[in-house]
Amino acid sequence: MREAKVSYPKQGKLVLAILLVFSCLPQFALCIQASPSVSLSVREARSDRELEYIVHSSISSASPVSPRKEVAPLLKLYHPSEEFGCESFRDSPNLPFALLVKRGKCNFRQKAEIAKSAGASALIVINTEDSLYNHSNGILYDPCTLNCQMGSSLHSASECESYSSCASGLCLSNPVTKVNANTDQMFCCVNDGLLLMQLADSNHKDPKEFDFPAVFVNIMDGMKLVSSTSLGETYVAVYERPVKGSWISMILLWMFASLLVSGASYRVTYNDRQAIRTAFSTNSPSTNREELDGLISGIEEEGSLIEKTDRDDDTEEVELDLSSVIGFFLISSVALVCLFFIVSKYPHTTIIIFILLFGFGSIHSMSIFFTRPFVRMILPRHISMGTYVLPKKVADCFGSDNRQVTVESVLGVSFAVFMVIAWFVFRHQDAWVWALQDILSISVTCAFLLNIRIPTLRLATYLLVSFFFYDIFMTFITPVFFGGKSVMMEVATAGRATQKAVELTCERTLSEKLPMLFLIPRFDYFGGFSMLGLGDVFLPGLFIVYCLRVDYLKMKIFQRENPDQTFNRSQFLLSHRYYIPVCIAYSMGFIAVLLANKYEITINGVQGQPALLYLVPFTLGTFHFLAYRNKDLATLWNISLASLDPEEFEEDTEEGDDHETV
Repeated sequence: MREAKVSYPKQGKLVLAILLVFSCLPQFALCIQASPSVSLSVREARSDRELEYIVHSSISSASPVSPRKEVAPLLKLYHPSEEFGCESFRDSPNLPFALLVKRGKCNFRQKAEIAKSAGASALIVINTEDSLYNHSNGILYDPCTLNCQMGSSLHSASECESYSSCASGLCLSNPVTKVNANTDQMFCCVNDGLLLMQLADSNHKDPKEFDFPAVFVNIMDGMKLVSSTSLGETYVAVYERPVKGSWISMILLWMFASLLVSGASYRVTYNDRQAIRTAFSTNSPSTNREELDGLISGIEEEGSLIEKTDRDDDTEEVELDLSSVIGFFLISSVALVCLFFIVSKYPHTTIIIFILLFGFGSIHSMSIFFTRPFVRMILPRHISMGTYVLPKKVADCFGSDNRQVTVESVLGVSFAVFMVIAWFVFRHQDAWVWALQDILSISVTCAFLLNIRIPTLRLATYLLVSFFFYDIFMTFITPVFFGGKSVMMEVATAGRATQKAVELTCERTLSEKLPMLFLIPRFDYFGGFSMLGLGDVFLPGLFIVYCLRVDYLKMKIFQRENPDQTFNRSQFLLSHRYYIPVCIAYSMGFIAVLLANKYEITINGVQGQPALLYLVPFTLGTFHFLAYRNKDLATLWNISLASLDPEEFEEDTEEGDDHETV
C-alpha cells in the first residue's frame, strides 16, 4: 500500500509553520459584556404639564431591579439640603423615595449607609465637576478624565463643547481655569462616563447588605436630575436598561459560523470533487455527463494550463498521525499558558507581533482563495494565463524552483499584499476594518483545511475529544490555578486600550485586537464585537472535510460497482450522507453556545463560552451515530480513507503486477 505524502512545497513551508502557531491560540465563542447598566425614568409633575425623560446609569449594589419600566415602582426623587448625603437627616418624605446626592465629601459606602438608615428605596449618586478636582491646587485627580482627541479649544469651553465628537457635551481644563485669567488655557472634552461605586471596604466586604439599588449618574444627566427636583415634585423609576439588538448580533454570528464551516469545508474539497467528476465523466453515458459536470465542477475544459491553475495551488496534503495529534495538543497547551504570562507583562507588544505574523501568513492564503480567483474572473483567460520567467535570484528569494509565473499569480499576490497592508494600517477603524479581518481569517482557515487532512475516524475522535477538554480547562478551570483569571479569556482579550496619568497629561494607547478571531459587530448599547476563535471553525472544519471525503469515497465505490449508473442533482445532494447532517449538527451546537452565553451558564464567573464544549458532542456524536447505523463505524475507525480508495487500490495492484513481471 502506498504511504500518504507528507511533503510540502518549499514556498509553503513557512506559511504552514505560521498557521500552526495560530492554531495554538484561543478557541472560544465570546460576546463581550460591559458593566451592568440600568435606566431611570424621570417624571416631572409640574403645574402646567408633565415631562418624562430617561437617564442611563451604572448599578453597584447586588439588589435586583425591575426588569421593565412598566412594573418598576415609582419613587419620589428626594434631594436633601445636605446635598452630599454624608450626614443623617430627618426630613425625608413618608412616601417611598430615591435619595439623590452628589459625589464627594465621603465615600460611596457612607452614602449608602445614610440612605439605608433614612429608609430610602434607592440611592442615586451624581457626578459633579467639583468632585473631579483637587481643591488645594485646582488640578484634576485623574488627568485621563479629559480627552483632547475628542474635542479641544485654546479659547473657551463653549468652543470645545461645540464639537460633535465630544459626546459628553462638557469641556474642562487642567488645572481649573482661574477667574479673569488672561492666559490661554486648553479646554478638553470630558469622559463623562459611569462608575461602579465601591460599596465594600476593609471592614465590610459584602455589599449585599444594601437591599436597594445604588446607581451612579454622570455629570450632565445629574444636572438634569437636580434641575428637576428644584422645579417641583419629581418621581423616578429604576429598571433594567433594555438591551435592544443583542439577538441580531447572535443570529449573525450563528449564520456566519454555520456558513463558514460548511462553505470552507466544501471549497477545500474541490480537488476531491474533480476526481469524482472525472470518474463519472469517463464511465457514464454522455447524455448525463454534462448534468454531473455542471453540478460538481461548473467549469469548462480549456487546456491543461487552465485546469492546473484552477486547482488549489498544487499543494500536497499533510495527513495527521497519532504523534502529530499529541504534539499539536501539547504545543497548543504550552503555547497558550506561555502567552498568558507574556501578555500579562507585555500585552501590546505581544499582540503587535502576532498581528505582523498573521498578516504575513495570510498573504499566501489570501492569494489562493480570494485575489487570484478574482483576477481570473475579471481578466480574459489569455491575459490572466500569460506567463513570463522570473530572474533566478528572485525565484531563489521565494524558495521556488519554478521560475515561470502567470499574470494571474503576480496580480493575485500583489492584491493580497495590498489588502494585508490596508488591514494593518487601518486596524483601529472599528467601523469597517472588522470585515477585512474576517476575510483574512477566512482565507487562513481555508488554508488550514486545504493542507491538513485526517485519515481515520479514530484520529478525528482523538483530536476533537482532546481539544474538547482543552477548551473547557483553559476557559473554566484555569481561574482556580491562576488567581481567578481565565487563561483563555486573558489571552483572547489582551491588548485593551490603556491610559496612564503623567503629571497634568494622560498617555493613552489604542486597543489592539488578537487577529486570530472572527468579529461580528454588536448592535446594542454595549457596542464592541461578538468574537469567534479560529479554532472553533478550523477543528470542526477538519472533521467536516473528513465527512465530505467519506461521502466522495462512497460515491467512487458506488461508481466502480455500477459503471452505467449516473447521478442527477437531487441524488448527488442526497449522497452527502455525512456532510449535510454534521453541518446541521454544527449549526445546532453553535445555537447551544450562544444560548449558554446569553443566559450566562458559566463556571468560576468566566464571561464567555468554550465553544468546543458544545460543538464536539454535536458533530462527533452525529457522525458516530450515522456511521453505526450505516455499518461504516468499524471500517472508518480502523482504516484510512486512502486505503479504502478504489483508485489507490488499483494503482497498488498494478505496481504489484509490474514487480511480479520483473
